[in-house]
Amino acid sequence: MLKCILILSLHLTNADSQAVLTLLDMTATFDTVDHSTLLQLLQRSYGISGNPLAWFTSYLAAREQSVRFRDKQSPSCHVPHGVPQGSVLGPLLYVADAAKIPERHGFDSHFYADDAQLYLTCRRNDSATCASRVSKCIEETDQWMAANRLAMNPAKTGVLWCSTSHQQSDSPVRLAGVTVLPSSEVRNLGVVFDSDLSLKAHVSHLTARCYSCLRRIKSCRRTLTRITAATVVNSLIVTRLDYCNGLLAGCTKQTLDKLQRVLNCSARVIFGGDSRRHVTRLLRDHLHWLWTRNASRSNSAYWCTRQSTALHHVI
Repeated sequence: MLKCILILSLHLTNADSQAVLTLLDMTATFDTVDHSTLLQLLQRSYGISGNPLAWFTSYLAAREQSVRFRDKQSPSCHVPHGVPQGSVLGPLLYVADAAKIPERHGFDSHFYADDAQLYLTCRRNDSATCASRVSKCIEETDQWMAANRLAMNPAKTGVLWCSTSHQQSDSPVRLAGVTVLPSSEVRNLGVVFDSDLSLKAHVSHLTARCYSCLRRIKSCRRTLTRITAATVVNSLIVTRLDYCNGLLAGCTKQTLDKLQRVLNCSARVIFGGDSRRHVTRLLRDHLHWLWTRNASRSNSAYWCTRQSTALHHVI
């Protein structure tokens, strides 16, 4: 995702440029991959044969699943389709051939398991041509998926025109006979992208969720020990702030201060005190939540995550 936003930002340095980001969502991809089709693909497209092919066959074949609850377990059921979720090899097998299609159409792309990101840049007056190229690429991808017994989900497909101008293109794209209209913001693997790539929408959504969790924690704070409260805050608040924090480099001070206020409020929930209590020493010495800003040199900010031993210092 960092690669995606960096490439888009670099292309948008030209005032006459814009980019279209298309997020494709696949329907139950991991559960519908056909084993025989996948093995033929590995043999035909990648030249895998002999013992390596036999290894892949053994990896996919004779899989069973069952449900266990306490001391009860259901009968085992044969799994003739799909690749194991949560494995390293599963996502790689799925995207083995699909990633080649955007390259043939001149797109930059990134595939993560069953989520695909396609992005293409063009001039402002070429929006219609660019949208047509996107539609053709998606159509070929859809045909490839149909040939491999997979399917796209048009309802969860997002289109975002990115530009430094306040006037973004409204050219739609076509997916499986459905017209997908562009949005002002899209959710990409949990991060909200806005049309100017400022991530203001993401920070707004993030802070709203964090404050909602903090209100619930504060309502039961008296029943929790300090270390338990710190554990809960780290699990529900800090992990959200840590997620994809590398994307925040370059955000404005006003945007980043919103996240700093969430940290300050979290420290007050853990240690007590009203909104006037200074928390700098608590963040630095006890919680090890660090905030580094060097606006005078690079006008960028970097989020420094807490140390793994932070909880041991909450006294």
